Amino acid sequence: MNARDQDRGTLSDWRIENDVLVSSSGVAFLAGGNQQPLKYATGELTPAPESVRVFSRNLEARAADTTTRGVGYAHVIFPDKQSVLTEDFPFQPVVRLGETYLEQLPATMVPRVVYPVNQLRQQPNSSLPLDTHLSHTGSLVVLREMMAAVGVEAPEALDRVASRIMRPRRWPGDLGSKLNPERFQEALQLHPDWEVQEFNSGGGFNDGMIDILLSPEAPINKTVLLFGDSFFRLMLKHLSGVFTRVVCLRTRFYHREMVELIEPDLIFTGNAERYLSRVYSDENALPFALYRASRGIAEPFEPEFLEAWRSISSPRAAQSRAFLADRRVPRGTSRS
Repeated sequence: MNARDQDRGTLSDWRIENDVLVSSSGVAFLAGGNQQPLKYATGELTPAPESVRVFSRNLEARAADTTTRGVGYAHVIFPDKQSVLTEDFPFQPVVRLGETYLEQLPATMVPRVVYPVNQLRQQPNSSLPLDTHLSHTGSLVVLREMMAAVGVEAPEALDRVASRIMRPRRWPGDLGSKLNPERFQEALQLHPDWEVQEFNSGGGFNDGMIDILLSPEAPINKTVLLFGDSFFRLMLKHLSGVFTRVVCLRTRFYHREMVELIEPDLIFTGNAERYLSRVYSDENALPFALYRASRGIAEPFEPEFLEAWRSISSPRAAQSRAFLADRRVPRGTSRS
């Protein structure tokens, strides 16, 4: 942190420890790391113009592809904590990368982007004090905006999800665990009262991870495909309360080859706001199936996950349909 940044501080008694900024109110913000969120939030760094152009080109290509397929699509920018808890952040004014990008998007693309910073600011407890992620209440705010963006209505299902955010949990969070001594936070988490079957690829890595959730009694019989990061992964159970099939592929890119295989009804891409520090073109994406091999991961998938993955990635196959039928998951309306 340089002297110019320190002069901009308007709240006293803040400190930085292990890339975590702790404000005078005790709220922790991610300060360092590869994306340098503090420097972007203060305006010391700004995204390269080419990064903004790549973001726009990615969205335009994704929108064109999903429109051709007749698939609903939107992109989600998950606001960083300083964008939501602005008053707790010791450097003012806060520069929001989401706003920087939206201001330069073509007007036709703006409706494709969900950047729910104002909605989260209006919702108490939408952010966690010691975590970069949203609370489960905050994730529900995002889900409501996502569904509105693609024209899907399910108010009763969303209200049911809201009613089940009721299980207390105490844990340090990804920021609290970096502090010495370690600090803990408490929040209510989602405890579904509907059946949800979960399958995960495992492997202990990020890019290339696969999550599949099947909800036989979900009110909307659709397949939702997500391309994104941990913010999507933390709201998968929310989605399972609405949709019968939810598939999350951990990647920063839109993979057309996976869209071809999975044949989803709805697609969402997404990223944490800090990842807008630099955006990469979908054209340079590694094929999704090669992520594991590129990391030297040779372990085979667990048999149960492999069955679920086959059922999702080859939905027209008789074996796939039998797998879903055994789990009482209805067939997708668009599949032969």
